[in-house]
Amino acid sequence: MRTNVEILLGDWGRWKAIQDDAGLGYPSEAAFSKMRVDCNVYAGANIPMADPDVFQVNVVIGTLAPFYQKVIRVQYTVPGSWKKKPEVAGMLKTAYFEALKAAHIQVAHHMGGKYARDYIECVPERIIVEGCSGTI
Repeated sequence: MRTNVEILLGDWGRWKAIQDDAGLGYPSEAAFSKMRVDCNVYAGANIPMADPDVFQVNVVIGTLAPFYQKVIRVQYTVPGSWKKKPEVAGMLKTAYFEALKAAHIQVAHHMGGKYARDYIECVPERIIVEGCSGTI
């Protein structure tokens, strides 16, 4: 099941791809134009929403470490299957997906609300307690 952060980042990826392309995009009849970058198929028109959360997540992504920015950009703006994305990022599969998970947790933390709730169980309580006491 996809989390709220993954859905939001999918929307951000479509918005970012169009923004980076200066709005020109591909013709609607081009081969593979119905395939989304997160490997799902479009059900209807591909019009990114002007959702305030998309713009907020764009700011959040800009505050992440460059390593995590790269992983998020590859995952959500580069077309292709999930199997090829670690190769595009120049990483091993395990490292890529661990970095993607960490990036999701960071984005969820910065976005707060319904996005953070999906990842509460991902942060072990002992890390929070030890982190607060100064020993990690």
